[in-house]
Amino acid sequence: MAFVPQRLLCLVDLSPVSPAVLGWARLLAQSYQAKVEVLHALWAPKLAAVEEGSPPVLSFEVFGTETEGRLKALAEAAFGAGVNHHSRVVEGHPLKMVLQYMEQHPPDLVILGSHGYNGYARVMLGSVAENVLRTARCPILIVKGAPLPCDVQSLRTILCAVDLGDLSRCCVRTAGDLATILEADLHVAYVAAPGVPLEQARSLLSSWIPDEVWSCGRIRDVVLQGDPAEKIVTYARSTQADLAVLAAEHRPFLEFTTLGRTTERVVRFCPCSVLVIPERTGKPEFTVMEPASA
Repeated sequence: MAFVPQRLLCLVDLSPVSPAVLGWARLLAQSYQAKVEVLHALWAPKLAAVEEGSPPVLSFEVFGTETEGRLKALAEAAFGAGVNHHSRVVEGHPLKMVLQYMEQHPPDLVILGSHGYNGYARVMLGSVAENVLRTARCPILIVKGAPLPCDVQSLRTILCAVDLGDLSRCCVRTAGDLATILEADLHVAYVAAPGVPLEQARSLLSSWIPDEVWSCGRIRDVVLQGDPAEKIVTYARSTQADLAVLAAEHRPFLEFTTLGRTTERVVRFCPCSVLVIPERTGKPEFTVMEPASA
């Protein structure tokens, strides 16, 4: 089934990356006629006055109204009347409140910003992004870089990294649907193992790509060789890709769930925004293809 998200959850922390997060939300909401929920978790300390004349009590009531106003103004500026949206401020630790909200109101797609904005900080992800990636049952869009213009034509190049597995086939179909509706070029990149002849790998990749993806039109199959994460990140930078799409296989490690090493490194170091397709999907209507191992 096609990639048709109808309920977008946009996580906003009111940091400098927030306009970029909302820009992506508007782009996708307009393209898919989707509804956007803008969520901000307010972690306000509560300090009781110890004596008469002390400063007012710091509480959610004090900061909540101001924060709700800021969030609503930000959302209105991004969406206007053209996108069905609503904003909400919840009280509590951001990570706990986000995961709880996602459990109670399962979205089709989550959009949030990476932790850093420039330099070394760009390779770091905040605890919310890390945990959402580990636990989400729906695709996650990690937004990086400057705010994206809200014109659909602004998305020029989509890079889909594949390993020729079942989950990657789901991933490439999702990328193909995105490329079609956004009228973008699609580069499907496969990193072959050392020693494998490039022509043989290219033939294998070409035959592996589903016919419906080839029918998207502006598609290019690319074979790379070397360290997978390094080659994917380098290729994304050289082609000035606007979006990278890749799969995320969840692997248990003691009581935690981790991502594959390649996925984690690409998410951290990729210069463009990254759409991560998890091994576990939520709503059946959003599932492009069930993994064979599911």
